[in-house]
Amino acid sequence: MAENVEYVLSLKDLFTSKIREADGAARTLNSTMVGIAGLAAAGFGLAGGISFLKSSADAFNEADKASAQLNATLTSTGFAAGRTKEQLDAQAESLMRMSTFDDDAITGAQSLLLTFTNIRGEILDKTTPAILDLATKMGGDLQGATLQVGKALQDPTTGMLALRRAGVSFSVSQQEVIKNLQATGDLAGAQSLILAELNKEFGGAAGAAATAGDRFKTAFANLQETVGLALLPYLDRL
Repeated sequence: MAENVEYVLSLKDLFTSKIREADGAARTLNSTMVGIAGLAAAGFGLAGGISFLKSSADAFNEADKASAQLNATLTSTGFAAGRTKEQLDAQAESLMRMSTFDDDAITGAQSLLLTFTNIRGEILDKTTPAILDLATKMGGDLQGATLQVGKALQDPTTGMLALRRAGVSFSVSQQEVIKNLQATGDLAGAQSLILAELNKEFGGAAGAAATAGDRFKTAFANLQETVGLALLPYLDRL
């Protein structure tokens, strides 16, 4: 199965190369579509190739919606998190490759997390993986886990209590230290202690749950988004 994952990733590169080759040779509908459709038909047969192209367009559409929401949230929050869309996209793709979640779902979690404007910089970088681990271990969804962790880090003193009710353990001494750090203005220090406890209890869960089959599916979905992007200008004619 690991070989299959590498094959799909290589196939993505092949499609990308064919798209660039066709567009570079002649920017016409025929040259581009012959290149893409030819590869699809060769790999899946005529009917399967058509189905593949349609689902690729759908996959890109979903990815485009998630990307637009991320962009909108970055803008509406004034880029308070201190991260660019490109940085967040790179993190989403990296996490997709080592978990059971696809990059669109992770991008959705990032968009929601950005609404908690006290979560910034390196703290934000560490929070998204922690959310994936929590969601995996507790059997919940990414949106619910994002809300739980986002609230806890936005206001550690209050949010910590909600995490305790959800099953995260904080000792009395930890609670006191977190309260004192927030009270003295060291919000990042308080957030770091919460993330450390989450990592202690759930760290690595998302990666451990991902099988070779999961990685194959996410790699294949990523391939379809790449093809869907190339199809975008031609959908009506196709």
